[in-house]
This record gives sequence, structure tokens and C-alpha cells, in this order.
Amino acid sequence: MAAFFNDGSLPYGSQVLTLLATTSATTGTTYIADNIEFNDASKEINRTNELDEPSGSVNYEDFERATATLQLATTSTPAPTKGHVAQLQRAGGTSYWYFVFDVTEPKSKDAAHTVNVTFKRKIN
Repeated sequence: MAAFFNDGSLPYGSQVLTLLATTSATTGTTYIADNIEFNDASKEINRTNELDEPSGSVNYEDFERATATLQLATTSTPAPTKGHVAQLQRAGGTSYWYFVFDVTEPKSKDAAHTVNVTFKRKIN
């Protein structure tokens, strides 16, 4: 159900994702993505002296990942395929290509069937 009032400044809701076989494909499978979380991690290299005391470090960017719970529209909707791609929208409205990196398919007796997906941002 859509909001009956929004003054235009409050972003809310989830995203509709179409998973495609390639970035140039025109048709794919559409899912509602709930609980999207983006992770902009970093890595580090630490250096210590002979007494194991810190003497330097380097931090650098790691691969960007995202996780989401995808709703399956019908009983015949397939689970996402690893390697398929989708555009995920970040805060600020910018969209980037991410590919399906990992898929888990939980089943519960008292819940709709969903699929948990880990995405990895496509670099080139």
C-alpha cells in the first residue's frame, strides 16, 4: 500500500530489481528486494616491530557488496542465478551494476518463500 501522504523529502520502501544475464540484456526476472544493505568495506595491512608494537599500517578499499532478501512472485519464479546482474540504487539516487555472488534459499513453515542474495559491485 502506497503512502497516502509524502511531502517529497522522505525516501522509503524497497527496490524492484530485474536480474539480467548480462548488462546488455533487455529481459530478465523481476523481484522485490527487501532489507537491502550496502557494505563499503576496507582492508588493512598492519606492520609491527620486534615487540609486536604497531609501527605502521595501510588501509585500502575492498570490494563493495550488498545483501538483500528477494521476494519470489510465484511458485514458478526461479531463484537468482549466480553471475546475473542488476542495478541497485544507492543513497543519493545513483545506481550501480552489481552481480549475484551468493544465493541462499531459506524455507519456513510460516513465511513466504524468499531468497537471500549477496551482490558484489561490478568493477568493469
